[in-house]
Amino acid sequence: MDNKIKRGIFALLTTILILVLAAFFIQKGILAPPNKITDITGLMVADATSSQHIPIEKTPTTPVVLFCPRDNCTAQLAFLIDKSKAVNCAFFDLSEPVVLHALKTISKNTSKRVRLIMDNDTKKKTLLNDLDVVYDESDFFMHNKFCIFDDRIVWTGSFNPTKGGGEKSNNNVIAIASTVLAENYHKEFEQLWNKKFGKQKEAQDINHKMQYNDIVIETYFCPQDHCAEEILSELKEAKESITLMAYSFTDNNMEKVLLEKQKQDVKIQGLFEKQQLSDYSAYHALKKAGVPVFIDTNPSLMHHKVFIIDNQTVITGSMNPTRRGDEGNDENILIIHDPQIASKFLEEFERLSR
Repeated sequence: MDNKIKRGIFALLTTILILVLAAFFIQKGILAPPNKITDITGLMVADATSSQHIPIEKTPTTPVVLFCPRDNCTAQLAFLIDKSKAVNCAFFDLSEPVVLHALKTISKNTSKRVRLIMDNDTKKKTLLNDLDVVYDESDFFMHNKFCIFDDRIVWTGSFNPTKGGGEKSNNNVIAIASTVLAENYHKEFEQLWNKKFGKQKEAQDINHKMQYNDIVIETYFCPQDHCAEEILSELKEAKESITLMAYSFTDNNMEKVLLEKQKQDVKIQGLFEKQQLSDYSAYHALKKAGVPVFIDTNPSLMHHKVFIIDNQTVITGSMNPTRRGDEGNDENILIIHDPQIASKFLEEFERLSR
């Protein structure tokens, strides 16, 4: 056989082997896929300026939107942990071995620090005994799923780093390199770290609204910032459409707004988690009113807590639209005004509701 042909075959087989190994390592959470979280690491975040009383950040990065399991949220989170010197996370649940390994590895480095806040109902002390952890002992949930990396990157959404959360359930994450957002979340984290949970927390002097390049982002923490009121305000402004993906939805006021908007010829559509269709679920009233509502077919969970308004605005975070989520639990939401990010969430809705 001609040597040139042999070299070509060898090169082809080598390339295939590299791709197979890379896919294997990504699946196992050893490598983070490119063009996702890697895009926001190692870049400087510009100091914020101020205009019209809100801070403005200009940065070469864009928010990274991930959908689990297809974007391997576990590997992305482990990658960020590995690249950071200061990691502050508040998780409702945490048991994923890859993430635990990353946290324990950097915690052994004296130049780095890891702090965790966990809900007591999901306490796994044997898994977390090598880490610095504060537990919420209250009757409500510490239901957050956020991290702050090096006071400049915020990770939040519906994803709990567990095997089910990363490999089976439908979840979303948004990661943003922003010192303004990081400061907001840091103030919330410090209250929780000092064991102030639920109604014990005080409303903080944070930048609830900021401009990130051309994107306006709003931040709210529950219960002190009255998250449901902020969501209702956005829903009432809808002119064309409201799309929702809800793990649990029992908030009567939000349900009423959706029904009223339907009468105003606003297009309403929703996706609901099948395990949460109690008698109190908004699914029943919406279906009775003729709203196109779909039941998730994932054998595991559809765990999103998302509203998409007029194809322009996304509301996401840890809070289910329930009274408990608004008034009792420790939660966080982002309201993101950006059509490109909205389109990503609409694609997720279309994919899951087929």
